[in-house]
Amino acid sequence: MNKITLPISASAPKFDKSAQGQCVARLTVTREVGNVTIIEVCERASFHSFYWIFTRTGRRHSTKTPVRTASRNEGLRPYSQAYRMQPGLEVLAENWKKQPGIKAVTLRIIRKRIYKQLVTCAPDVLGLTKVHVGFKAERPKPAISPFVLPKGYTPIKRRFEILTSK
Repeated sequence: MNKITLPISASAPKFDKSAQGQCVARLTVTREVGNVTIIEVCERASFHSFYWIFTRTGRRHSTKTPVRTASRNEGLRPYSQAYRMQPGLEVLAENWKKQPGIKAVTLRIIRKRIYKQLVTCAPDVLGLTKVHVGFKAERPKPAISPFVLPKGYTPIKRRFEILTSK
C-alpha cells in the first residue's frame, strides 16, 4: 500500500528564500483581531515581484506564511497613471491606514540606500521588458474592394456636381 504525503501547507505558494535575498524594508499591518500582514521589499526584487506579502497568525515568527508577490505598481491609484507616480511602501502604508479594522501600521526601512535605489530606478532595470517595433508595419491593401458596386452607380459627390453643374 502506497502512502501519499502532502506538504505541510499545500495551499500556500512556494517561495524560494534564496531568490528573495535580504529584506530591505518591511511594512507591518496589525488588525484589531490580531492577525498581521507583512509586506517586504527584498534586495533582489524584480518589477513583477517587488513586494513579498506574508500573513502571520499569533505572535511567533514561525507562523509567517507566504501569500503572494505583487508588482511595483501595487497600491497606486488610478492604476492607469501608475507610471507617473512614485511607488514604495510609504504609499501602501497610507492606503492601509485608511482601511477599517486596522490597529497599527508600522514601516521599517532597514537598508535605506538599497531601498531608495529600488524605488527610484527605471522599471526596465528591474526586469520589465520594453517592446520596441523597429519597422513601420503597413497593412496590405486588398486586391478586390470589400464590397462590389452596382454597374450604374455614381457617387453622391459626383451626383451633386452634375446637379449643380460645376
